[in-house]
Amino acid sequence: MESTKSVNRGSRVALVAALILASLTLAGCGIIAPLIHKPAHGAQTAPPEKTASPYTIESTSGGFTYQDAVSGYAVTFPHKPDVEPLVHNETVHPANFVSFSDQTSNEFASIGEVLNKTPNLRAQLLGWVQSVNPTGQVGASSYTLDGLEAARAEFTAGDGAAIPSYLVGQQGAIVVAGDGNNFYELVALGGTSDQRQAFFDSFKRVDK
Repeated sequence: MESTKSVNRGSRVALVAALILASLTLAGCGIIAPLIHKPAHGAQTAPPEKTASPYTIESTSGGFTYQDAVSGYAVTFPHKPDVEPLVHNETVHPANFVSFSDQTSNEFASIGEVLNKTPNLRAQLLGWVQSVNPTGQVGASSYTLDGLEAARAEFTAGDGAAIPSYLVGQQGAIVVAGDGNNFYELVALGGTSDQRQAFFDSFKRVDK
């Protein structure tokens, strides 16, 4: 029997894989499996070493507030989240993948990055939604996240490698936002619509 720790890590790995796949659309690579990013001119480059962004987690009356020092944002999770370095080929800036899962019906995750270009929010949004193999109709619209230009999609998670089995069939939402070269991505899968909205509403842009 797997330990809770190993199951938690498996869930995080699956979800971060989907986020990385979506982020490759920024470089015009589209969805490429299995997580292979080919440079435009065929050059072979080694992936960057894992570098964590400095952060703090504070227990509050509303949950646990994660604050990222590099990308300058804060968001409140219902329970204490796990934090691990995020690595992909789009940027060498330190970045973290932050997530909480109850392993039964919901998962919340956030990423904040400082990119080398202004993010294409629509491409990021649609790229991530495609990676969860959604069933039924996907609703996408413009959104405002703490005053920032953003895009939001509502979907039902389908059966696929990017989604843990307990989240298949769950309602979900993703919000992506940009502030210059700063890019923010919030994902809420499962739970209630009020819980998902509360997670998004907790996002704040903070001074670095």
